[in-house]
Amino acid sequence: MVQNLLLPGDSYSVATAISECDIVLGVSIDANFNIRAFIWQLGHMRDLNNLVSGSTPLFLQTACSINALGEIDGIAFDPATGEFHAYLATPVPN
Repeated sequence: MVQNLLLPGDSYSVATAISECDIVLGVSIDANFNIRAFIWQLGHMRDLNNLVSGSTPLFLQTACSINALGEIDGIAFDPATGEFHAYLATPVPN
């Protein structure tokens, strides 16, 4: 059972998907309704934005689904333009 899914500073969260390998995705929300995508795996919850490698102006707001390859899709926000974009996050082997 997954409990206490909150990122630091946030007050509410909701799960949006779960994989065959028990990876949970969702949205964590602070008191001002700012949202960010999260992943919960092996008892640890992490902000997906902290796992993005390389450089991108996009801020991952939602994590909508995950497939058998661990690819995650969702909605991201570009603060410079005010536009929303779909994203596909592909895991990189360690």
